[in-house]
Amino acid sequence: MSLTFMAFRLSASLLLRNRGVMSAVQAHQAPDRDWLDELVELHVLAASGDTAAASAAERWIAVDPAARKAWTEVEKTCDSVRAAENRG
Repeated sequence: MSLTFMAFRLSASLLLRNRGVMSAVQAHQAPDRDWLDELVELHVLAASGDTAAASAAERWIAVDPAARKAWTEVEKTCDSVRAAENRG
């Protein structure tokens, strides 16, 4: 499964679950969303070139050690998936 397809599935899942499109800032402010899902969504958006998502993520991980640790783990996972795609 390609990283692009995985990102699309994640985005589609989040959009369906939330029944609409949210900006990165709105997603960060929504109290009923799981923070890890929120962080992963920001990561996918930022990796796809969304500068608002990248800025929101930078502000968040700058003040939240748990979010910074999770962000690092998400990056490692994405790097592993990319490496596997390049090998196969």
